[in-house]
Amino acid sequence: MFQVEHPMDDKREMVEKRVEDIKRKMRGMKKKILIKFGNKVCYDISVSQIDTLGLPALLIGRTPLCYFLSHLLGTETIENFFFYDEIEQLEVMSFETEEEQKNTLEEIFETFIKAGSEFEINIASKTKTKIKKGIEENDKNCYQSAKEHIINLLNPAFTQFIGGSLFPLMKKRLGERNYYTMKQISEAVSFLIEKLDEMFYTAEKASETTRPTLMRRIYILRKSIHILVERKFSVDFVDSIPMEELEATATTNVGFF
Repeated sequence: MFQVEHPMDDKREMVEKRVEDIKRKMRGMKKKILIKFGNKVCYDISVSQIDTLGLPALLIGRTPLCYFLSHLLGTETIENFFFYDEIEQLEVMSFETEEEQKNTLEEIFETFIKAGSEFEINIASKTKTKIKKGIEENDKNCYQSAKEHIINLLNPAFTQFIGGSLFPLMKKRLGERNYYTMKQISEAVSFLIEKLDEMFYTAEKASETTRPTLMRRIYILRKSIHILVERKFSVDFVDSIPMEELEATATTNVGFF
């Protein structure tokens, strides 16, 4: 029987190959600051590459990613990105012991898979069962099917992002180059933080019953974004709202800490 080749499969393979090539180059340039036309710049994914390669290209980016995360904050699906990002890191991690690896797999489960967890993602029960078995066997690849599912869930958000107001704004600010100045990076990170601030001020107006839960989520999001920014850019940002104040608000009447 002849096997029919599907053009969509060929396109997907092409995209995956190009994204992997870009990813390798970005890893090599991660800690480097280049000098272009007298300005300090960082190598990154370009807007035109995002136009051509879609979501996979955006997800490996740094500066453009800030605008996409700003969009995700408004859709309350940002946990999907953080899960994807966590598994991306897991794939390149080296563990000194099997115990260390298993502990990491269990931590991911507690954060994203366990019912009622802070960043619980929407996956089928059979996928959860498969993951549990994988953790028992200390299989580093036990989250792969969940990762693929989450990428599919991120696609509608990406389509909304492309068709909304943030993508043209990002395009205007970043241009078509594959490197960005410190000013462009600062603008992107600041834009993301402004969205977090908006969430905080909205939560402040919530009822006493729901406010602690909302503040708890904002605290965890902000902490996660601090870590992400530090890892992506090797810098951190100054909070307009002190983390200590936010943590104190988040823990009021909530027994998580």
